[in-house]
Amino acid sequence: MHELSLMNHLLRLVDREAIAAGGGRVTRIRVVLGEFSGVEPELLESAFRIAARSSRCRDASLEIQVEPLEAECRDCGALSRVVAFHFVCARCGSNQIEIRSGEEIKLESITLSVDEEDDPNLEREKIGDLNGVNDQINTLNHDNNENSTLNYVNNEIDTFKERNAENELSTRISDDDDRLDREFERDRARRLGLTRKASM
Repeated sequence: MHELSLMNHLLRLVDREAIAAGGGRVTRIRVVLGEFSGVEPELLESAFRIAARSSRCRDASLEIQVEPLEAECRDCGALSRVVAFHFVCARCGSNQIEIRSGEEIKLESITLSVDEEDDPNLEREKIGDLNGVNDQINTLNHDNNENSTLNYVNNEIDTFKERNAENELSTRISDDDDRLDREFERDRARRLGLTRKASM
């Protein structure tokens, strides 16, 4: 599952960031998930429950915010949401658009519990300095999506080859049947001719 490998990688990065921030138990992870990122929120949630068991995030909650796919028109400058993958400007109808958001996965924040004498339940949130983390996450996601696309293309090619092979076999069988039919008819005609000559 693509989402599981992605979540394993993300949690390793969360662990690293939590240690760099002074340690503590991770209590909440906020992720922004692009509508066009190729990742299903429900599957990412399931992957989190599996992957978190062996990390410092095992007691954490995962909050997923889905970011809509938005594009900017190069002709009129309007920013509009892309609905049903209809890549045209909502204002002027131009197809000269550039995607501005909704393709990426972002680790928005990590909340850590800090054990301090005066307040054992004190929490702090790490929000900034996550660009490097997000670059790594999106590189992995891009690579996984490319692999998924390549697998899909390869499967389609294999299916096409199999169908072609089946069609070629069917054509050969059909040609053989036609040839046998013609030979049978010629042989039948020849025998009928001989029979007529014999009866004269």
